[in-house]
Amino acid sequence: MNTESNFYTSAEWYSGFTGKLDVTNKSEHFDGWTLEFEAPFEITEIWDAKIISKEGNKYVLGNLDYNKDLASGETETITFNADKVDGEIVAPEHYSLSSSNGAVESPALETITTHNNVDSSAASFYISAEWYDGFTGKLDITNKSENLDGGWKLEFEAPFEITDIWDAKIINKEGNKYVLGNLDYNKDLASGQTETITFNANKIEGEVVAPENYSLSGNGVANEPVAIKNISEPEFSGDAGNYTPEGATGKPIALENTTVDNNENFRVEDGENTFDDDSADTSSSEIAKQEDYLDGSENDLNDSHLQVKGRFLYDANGDKVIMRGIENVVRYGEYQGSGEWNDPYENGSLIDGNGDCVDELAKTGANATRLIGGRPEEFENALEKAVDNNLWVSVGHVDFRDKKVIETIQDNEAYVTLHAQGEVIHEDENKWREDSIQAIKEIRSLGYKAPIEITAGFYGQRFEMILNQGEAILNSDPLKNVVFVTQAYSEIENRGGVTANLDKLANFSAPVLVGASNFGIGTQNGYGNKPNTYKKVWDETYKRDLGSFYWAWSDAGYGDVVSSNRRFDGLTSVGDYIVNDSPANLSSHAPKTEFLLDAAVDANAA
Repeated sequence: MNTESNFYTSAEWYSGFTGKLDVTNKSEHFDGWTLEFEAPFEITEIWDAKIISKEGNKYVLGNLDYNKDLASGETETITFNADKVDGEIVAPEHYSLSSSNGAVESPALETITTHNNVDSSAASFYISAEWYDGFTGKLDITNKSENLDGGWKLEFEAPFEITDIWDAKIINKEGNKYVLGNLDYNKDLASGQTETITFNANKIEGEVVAPENYSLSGNGVANEPVAIKNISEPEFSGDAGNYTPEGATGKPIALENTTVDNNENFRVEDGENTFDDDSADTSSSEIAKQEDYLDGSENDLNDSHLQVKGRFLYDANGDKVIMRGIENVVRYGEYQGSGEWNDPYENGSLIDGNGDCVDELAKTGANATRLIGGRPEEFENALEKAVDNNLWVSVGHVDFRDKKVIETIQDNEAYVTLHAQGEVIHEDENKWREDSIQAIKEIRSLGYKAPIEITAGFYGQRFEMILNQGEAILNSDPLKNVVFVTQAYSEIENRGGVTANLDKLANFSAPVLVGASNFGIGTQNGYGNKPNTYKKVWDETYKRDLGSFYWAWSDAGYGDVVSSNRRFDGLTSVGDYIVNDSPANLSSHAPKTEFLLDAAVDANAA
């Protein structure tokens, strides 16, 4: 065999992966070389090689100027980002390595058909997310023995501390030795079956260190320990944008250019009110910010999801997004007010399980809605209706861990934000910060890359928490993709006044969404807003380019609803103001970007 090579993955996210090809020349010296192989995936970026040609599934890669010489015994590593195929990593096959002296016919690389970097093992380890002091690891356990009925355990050695774990439990830990066990729902592991364990853990001296010395057992049957290669230089897998994996010495070759498209500003006059519609700022300073954002120097939007840059969101085309819309409740029920990210509306009254209200809400001209609650199938109906109607969607109170919910969000992630930290009751600012950081960590561990919404404490009223602690929370997210939410339905008038408070939020360094509503409960308790405060909040948020949601479209809990019959033809007096009468009305002042307008076209094409 004239070559010795290896294919493995060093990072993975929901739609793609980072692959590495270690190619060792076992023949004579190569002065310039090409590597041919077959693979069904699309390479989006590549380092330390170039794509000479691609016909169907056949790739031909070639050297760059600085690595054209491949001496006998020398190894060259090629790194690339690629798309998964039907949600799985499929390894290349049918390799040949050639030089000016001819082709090497023997296989250059091992064939790997599983989505990990170890073939034919009882367990494999890989990372799915990483942040400054920790990571999310996954263990794929494949039972290579007889059926393990009634329970199993996995033993391994690792120097890290597991802080959270899913789909398994920690039975014992002594020193570096872990013993994990099944849960009730996955106690049976048939021969050939794979079970995936997910966990969060701390780094060791800033590095991810993989477990080793595995053994899987059940009913007295144990597999032989399998050593897993340590990962000493893991790449951050949180974003498939234009980041350079560690160890890649050249610049990426295959990159798509992204352009910035802005609309002209215009002014709207309505009686005594004059508004600047600067939702798409064309000033040179703003364009420079966007171009800097898109050139790879910070978080890029090469893959499709909304991304925070400064105090605004930008879509996958690089256009500014300011959400203006109405909240719609899919299912209203047993919410306990804790605001935890995994606290869904499981039961209670079903309001819009088919998404019919979304069709009606879209007639207002809104560019966004917040979908509240619903079981996975109900949520899927509402979300897909919203995207089909060209609405950005804030997703709230669904079970973000549910596999169906994950699949639904991933299919539409270009259009959503994740309302993960809701209206917590307490006013403890430090606890709020810690809870928010933990919520971000857990959401990112599931592979989501969309913006995460964090709501201020005391039912969203304590906007000062955002001003004081928001930057620390934003910086805790490895993607720096966090949006903050404050609720103005009860106290904003008497906590310093609408205008002054919104000025503070408009000067904050990250995007802020404002919930505007007249619940009618504040004045009864002696501390709330005046009856028409919601009008001032609605108008003033628009003037300051703050996102705004009105609660709510129809019959759901407290609040003066927009529609009396869940239809557009049933607008209430409040609804008429929000949709038609306000100088910042939705029918004229909820701009939709080109990317959002293409959503229905893309859906119909699919």
